[in-house]
Amino acid sequence: MGAIKILFSGKPGIGKTTAALAVAKLIGRSKIAGFFTQEIRNDSGERVGFTIEDFSGNIAIMAKKGFKSFCRVGSYGVDISAIEKIAIPSIERGIAEKKFIIIDEIGKMELFSEKFVRCVYETLTKNCSVLATITSRPNPIADDIKRVPGIEIIEITRMNRNIIPQIVYQKILKYL
Repeated sequence: MGAIKILFSGKPGIGKTTAALAVAKLIGRSKIAGFFTQEIRNDSGERVGFTIEDFSGNIAIMAKKGFKSFCRVGSYGVDISAIEKIAIPSIERGIAEKKFIIIDEIGKMELFSEKFVRCVYETLTKNCSVLATITSRPNPIADDIKRVPGIEIIEITRMNRNIIPQIVYQKILKYL
């Protein structure tokens, strides 16, 4: 039947993850695989880290302030093993089970993992349908991923972020 490959791009905090999760909800959890990231906030509302969670409920802390790591984004230490433990198996399961794959996100933290990068390239070149969020900031690896043939890039903005999930869902219905 073919496959559809869509990347949501946009500024940090614009709503890429929210839009991707809205599409996931429209599709239904039983038909999707992959993972998403969420902020960890302390009691006073300050962001202190990020979790990574697959659609089966497996979760790990991906990055945290004070975490000792050679891989750092700002004040966050990145745990590459968490990315590889959650993201890669969830994507591989999705391919094997022929599910719609959601990758949230292809960002600076995730791109520290060479295994993750290989997994993303392999996924985007296979006959499987994918919706991923990707950094809009210049990054050599992310920029290469955006050039993979057959990918549609949708820029998420404040103006379109609430209507994009329904539009994308209508586009992908024939691939489910």
